[in-house]
Amino acid sequence: MRITVGRRIWLGFGSLILLTLIVLFLTNRSANISRKIYGELSTIYNPSLQTLNELSFKLEQSKILINYWAYVESKSDIQEKQRFQRIIQEDIPAIKSELDTLATMWEKRDQQRKIAIYGKMDELMVEYEEIQLLLPDFTSYQDLSWFMARDMAEEGGPIYKKVESIEDDLQVLVDSQRDKEKDALERIVAAFATLQFYATYIGGFLILTGLIIGLLTARSIVTPVQRLKEKLLMLGKGVLPPKEERVTNDEIGEMSAALNNLIKGQKSIRQFVNALGGGEFTVHYQPLSQDDELAPDFIKTRDALAENERITEMKIAQRTRELEEKNKQINEQSKRVISLYQDLKDSIEYAKRLQDSILPTNKRMKQLFPDSYVYYQPKDIVSGDFYWVEEREDWVYVAAVDCTGHGVPGAFMSLIGHNALNLAMDEADVTDPGSILSSLNRFATDSLNRNRGRTTVRDGMDVALCALNRKTHELRFSGAMRPLLAFVNGEETRLRGDRVSIGSIDQREHQYTTHSIQLEVGDTFYLFSDGYVDQFGGQEKGGKKYKQAKFISDIESGQEMDMASQRDQLRFNMMSWQGNHPQVDDMLVIGVRVK
Repeated sequence: MRITVGRRIWLGFGSLILLTLIVLFLTNRSANISRKIYGELSTIYNPSLQTLNELSFKLEQSKILINYWAYVESKSDIQEKQRFQRIIQEDIPAIKSELDTLATMWEKRDQQRKIAIYGKMDELMVEYEEIQLLLPDFTSYQDLSWFMARDMAEEGGPIYKKVESIEDDLQVLVDSQRDKEKDALERIVAAFATLQFYATYIGGFLILTGLIIGLLTARSIVTPVQRLKEKLLMLGKGVLPPKEERVTNDEIGEMSAALNNLIKGQKSIRQFVNALGGGEFTVHYQPLSQDDELAPDFIKTRDALAENERITEMKIAQRTRELEEKNKQINEQSKRVISLYQDLKDSIEYAKRLQDSILPTNKRMKQLFPDSYVYYQPKDIVSGDFYWVEEREDWVYVAAVDCTGHGVPGAFMSLIGHNALNLAMDEADVTDPGSILSSLNRFATDSLNRNRGRTTVRDGMDVALCALNRKTHELRFSGAMRPLLAFVNGEETRLRGDRVSIGSIDQREHQYTTHSIQLEVGDTFYLFSDGYVDQFGGQEKGGKKYKQAKFISDIESGQEMDMASQRDQLRFNMMSWQGNHPQVDDMLVIGVRVK
C-alpha cells in the first residue's frame, strides 16, 4: 500500500491527540477534586473560623463593658453603655444567625457543642439584663443595687467565669474547624501532587512521542519539502538550481519531477532570451513539448523585437534632434524667468525699505511713549499694517492702521494711508481724533477713487487713533472699525470705533466719534489690527481662530508684567497657538503704559 503524505500526517497527529486527551482527562479530574476541597475551605471552614473568633471577641468586649457599667457611675446614654447594648442586641444576634447557617454543614458533634454554647450565652444574657435593671440610671448608683451589680461584674465574679467558660467552649469549636481546614489543605496538596505526577511523567512521555513523530515527519516530509521550497525560491529570484531533485514514490516525488521539468524549461528559455538580448533575432526556439503554449508567443516576440529595433533606431534619431531644439528653448526661457524673479525680488526689497522709512523708529517710540511696546509681524516681506506716532504741544498721538490686503498691495495702501494721515493732521482739530479720522477719510477716498468715473474700488483702512495729554493724562480715542482696550485702575474698559472704514466712497463725509477717558499713571491702553485674533491654530483638525476674547484675556493676565514682557508673552502665545498653521494676515499690537 502506498503511504501518502496525508496518511503520515494523520498517523502522527492522531497519536499526539490521543495522548493529549489522556492528559486532559487526568488533569481535569485532579482539578475537580481540588475545586471541591477549595469550596469546602471557602464556604465552611474559613467563614466558620472567622465567625467563631468574632463571637469570642464580642463576648470579651461585652465582659469589659458590663464591668464598666457596674463600676462607673454614669448616665444611661453614655457611649460605653450604648456600645454594650449594641453588642448584645445587634452584633451577637447577627453573629449567631451567621453561625446557624454555617453549622448546617458541620459535623453533628460540633453542632451539639454550638447548642451548649448558646445555652451558656442565654444564661449570660440574663445576668447582663439583671445588671442593667439594677443600674438603669445615674441615681441608681446611690443605693445597694450598685454593690450587687459590682459583685456580679467584678473580675473573677460570676459573669467573668461565665464568659471564660463560653470562650473555652468556643476555642474547642475553633480547634475542631481548624483541624478540618488543615485536613482540607492536605487533601489539596495531595491532589496537586497527583496532578504534578501526571504533568511530569505523562507530559514527558507526550513530549518524547512528539519528538519522535516530529523527527519522522521531518525526515519523510519536511526535509524534502524544504528542498523543494529552496529551489522554488531560487527560481523566484531568477536563479536556476545547480542540480535536479530526487524523485520518490509519493506526492512529493511528483512535485520533484514537475520541478525538474520546470528547471529544464527555464534553462532553455534563458538561452533563447540571452540570444534575443544580444540582438540575434534569427535564433531558433525549441518548444518544451507539443503542449507548450509559450512557444508561439516567444517566436512572435522575437519577430516583433526585430521590427521594433529597426523602427526604434529611426525614432531615436528623430527624437534626439527634437530634444536638442527643446533644450535650447528651455535654457533661454529659464534665463528670462531668473532675470524676472530677481527684478521682482529687488522691487519687493526696495518696497520694504520704503515702508520701513515711514514707520516710527524705536527711539521715536520711546521718546513719545517711554513705557510701550510694538508687536509687529508682517505676513510677507512687506505689510498692509502700519503704526504711526506724532506730537503736537501737550498731546502725543499713536495709531494702529490695517490697510486692505497684505504683501505688496497692502504696502502700497500703507504708503497712501501714512501720507493721508499726515495731511489730515494739518487740516483737522488736532485735539479731536474724530476730526482727524474724518479728514483722513476724505483724503483717502479722493486718493483711492480718483479718475475712476462710475467704477469704485472697495479699498480702505481700519484705524484706531489715540491722543494722550502728557500733563492731564486724558485719553481721546476715535476708531474706524477698530476698538480701544484700556485698563483703568486694573478694570477693563473697551471703546468701540465707528462701523465705517476709511476710504469708503459712499461715506466720504462721515464724522467719526471721539471718546474720552481719564487715565492715571500706571494705567494701560492697547491698539491692534485683526491679524492676531484671526490667526488659525490649535489642536483641532483644520484649526480655528484665536478669537478676540482669548486675546483680551491674555492682555488682562499680563497687567502685572512690564511692557517688554507683555510683548514677549504675546509672541510666545502666538507661536504656541499657530503651530504648523501658516500666517494668514499681518499682525500689529501696540501697548502703552501711562508714565
